[in-house]
Amino acid sequence: MKSAYVYPFCLLLSVSSVFADNKSQSTSNDYPDRKVQFIRTNVSDRTLESLVRNKLKTDPQLVNSEIKVKCINGIVCVSGVVEYDIQAEKIVVITQSIRGVKDVDVCNLQIEKGKTPTKLMLRDDYITAKIEGALVRENLLDIVAEGLRIKTENGVVYLRGCVNDILRVRNIIELIESVPEVVEIIDAIKVG
Repeated sequence: MKSAYVYPFCLLLSVSSVFADNKSQSTSNDYPDRKVQFIRTNVSDRTLESLVRNKLKTDPQLVNSEIKVKCINGIVCVSGVVEYDIQAEKIVVITQSIRGVKDVDVCNLQIEKGKTPTKLMLRDDYITAKIEGALVRENLLDIVAEGLRIKTENGVVYLRGCVNDILRVRNIIELIESVPEVVEIIDAIKVG
């Protein structure tokens, strides 16, 4: 039985197209000012559609979801129905983590049993999801290993936890700053 509370999303969250060359990242303290070189990667829309579909199909939380993927000029449009908003967040993280994706549009994604009734709170969840996906894509974030926590409230991104070196912290903040919806970053990251 479908819930009467279906929340259609019309959130087009933008992240600047930043793609890292994994070999350009240094974790050495010998070069504290060296930053990751973010470069654009051109991948065809058809290839991106295929990559996104395959990655979404292999996720155990999304296997039974009715999801359609269309890509236009690097912007992945996801439509269909998922049961919970956590699944929609997972779609954004997975899609944004794929190299070549410029943005994720979930305007036509519906959630049957959403926990969050306000668009403002959903907006914050999706800003966080897009940040996490971009950081995974750039090999700047291993949440389990490093213990970094990211939370967004009213467009303000709060960072806390521990990261292994200052270079990585700088690169994380630089990438988050590239997200247009981010109003401010509150950095409480410990290095070490």
